[in-house]
Amino acid sequence: MATITTNNVINSLRLLLVLTLLSLIRLAAPRSCTFDPDPTSKWKFCECQPVTADSGQVFCRRQAWITVPPLPQWELLAHNRPTYSIVSLSIVDGGLVFLNQDAFKGQNIQLLDVSHNHIETVNVNAFRGLESKIYQLSLNRNSLSSIPSRSLTYLYQLQYLYLQQNRIAEVQPDTFDETQLKNLQFLYLDHNMIFYLPKRSFFRLPLQVLTLGNNRIFDIDKQALPISLWFLDLKNNALNQIPYLALKDLKQLATLDLEGNNITTLVPEPEVVFETEISLLLGSNRIENLEENAFGSFRKIKALDLSYNRIGKMPDDCFESISHMKVLDLSYNYLANIPKRTFQNVAKSLQRLILEENDFHVLPSGLAHLRVLEHLNLKSNKLNKLDNSTFEHFKPALTELLL
Repeated sequence: MATITTNNVINSLRLLLVLTLLSLIRLAAPRSCTFDPDPTSKWKFCECQPVTADSGQVFCRRQAWITVPPLPQWELLAHNRPTYSIVSLSIVDGGLVFLNQDAFKGQNIQLLDVSHNHIETVNVNAFRGLESKIYQLSLNRNSLSSIPSRSLTYLYQLQYLYLQQNRIAEVQPDTFDETQLKNLQFLYLDHNMIFYLPKRSFFRLPLQVLTLGNNRIFDIDKQALPISLWFLDLKNNALNQIPYLALKDLKQLATLDLEGNNITTLVPEPEVVFETEISLLLGSNRIENLEENAFGSFRKIKALDLSYNRIGKMPDDCFESISHMKVLDLSYNYLANIPKRTFQNVAKSLQRLILEENDFHVLPSGLAHLRVLEHLNLKSNKLNKLDNSTFEHFKPALTELLL
C-alpha cells in the first residue's frame, strides 16, 4: 500500500458526531418504544429507539418489501406521548425495488438510508415532505442506472448524497440543472460505471467533496466540475493524463487523488497553475520517467505520492517549479540515482521522504541538501556503503531512519 493515503474527509466531523450520538443513545437510553404494535404490520420486525423527547430512529433490515410500506405513527411507551417523529430511518439489506410517491411524507426524517437493496427507480415525488428536513441520503449498493436528480430537485437542505456501488454509467450535462441542491457539499459516486464527465455535469453544484473512484472515466470536459471543490477522488479510473483543463478553475482544490489510473507521463499544462498547496496522489500508475519540469503546473505540494510506478529516471529539474513540498513517496519504483540538484527548491521544506524498494546501491547525492528532513525510508534497497558519517549532514532534524 502507498504510504500517502487519501485523507479521510469522507466522514466529516459533523456526520461522525451525529452518528456517534445516535449510537450512544441507542445503547444507553433507558426508554423503549414500540413501532406500530399491530401484529399484522409490515413494520413489526423493525427496531426503534428514542433520540430525544419527541423523536427517534427506526432500523429495518432484511425486509422483503418491494416498495416502502406506509409509515405508521408510533408511541413512546415509557412516556404517554401521542406521536413520535422519525429523524433517522434505515431500510437496508432488503428487497426494495422502487421508492414510491410520498413514501416518507409526514415524517421529520433527517437521515435516510436505503442502501443495499435492489432499487431501480425513484419516483419523482418519493421524498416529498422532506424538502426542508433531510440532510443525508444514502442509496448505496442498489441498481440505479442513472442519478435520480428529478427526485432530488427540491431537497435544498441535503448535504450528503451517497450513490456508491450502483450501475450509473452516464452523467448528462443537464443532470442537475433544474435542481435546488444549494447545500449539497458531499457527493459519493464510487464503484459505478461512469466513463465520461461532460461539460456542466456537476458544475452547478456547491460541492466540496466529490468521489468518483473505481469507475471507468477516461475523459473530463472543461467546466464539468464545480469550482468549490477542495477534495476530488478519481482513483482507479482510465485517465491517461492529469485532466488539467478540467481542473483549471478549481482554486480551492486541496487533494487530488489519481491513484490507479493509466497515466504514463507527466506533462505540465501552461494554461493551468495551482498556486495553493495541494496533495497529489499518483501512486499505482504507469509512469516510467519524470520529464523535465514534470510538475510545472504546481507551486506548493503538501504530499506527492508516486509510489508503485515504474520510474527509473529523475532529471534534476523535475521539481523546478515547486517552492514547497512536505512529503514525497517514491517507494516501489526502479530508481538507482537521484541527481544532486533534484531537491534543491524543496530542501528547506521536505520533511518525509520514502524511497523504499528501489535500486539504490549508495546514498543518492540528491539527498545532500535536505537539512530539515525528519523521516527517511530506504528499506529494501541495495545499499552497501554505510557508516556513521553517511547520515551526519541530516542531523539534528532527522528523527526516523529506516534501512
